Amino acid sequence: MREEGQEEAIKEEAARQAQKVEKTRARLNELRAMAYERAIECLESDDFVEQLRPSDVRQILNIHLETTQKLGGGETGTPDGATIVDWSEDEQRELDNLLGEIETGEGQEKSASGSENSEIDPEEAEGEQD
Repeated sequence: MREEGQEEAIKEEAARQAQKVEKTRARLNELRAMAYERAIECLESDDFVEQLRPSDVRQILNIHLETTQKLGGGETGTPDGATIVDWSEDEQRELDNLLGEIETGEGQEKSASGSENSEIDPEEAEGEQD
């Protein structure tokens, strides 16, 4: 009887622990969903978008592409092992525009930071002295 009582107590404890684990898992999934929703709201807010630098956009795109690759969403493989992203024409056009803006913005950032940190051009110096 003692062994049966111990076995039953072990089964009850295992059931309680399993229930607790399931509750914790459900709460974690709930928190993840809430964090995801808040992150999306933040990413879609005009304030956030206005404060983005081109390097931020590039990083967000890299993270998105890495995640998409790892999850296997929206991609098809080729025989040589390369992956092809299945973009619609509108998405491809939008991506091309974004990449163009990023390249233009980074060129402006580099020229702005380069002019602050570089020496004065001799021709400009002569014009200032005249």
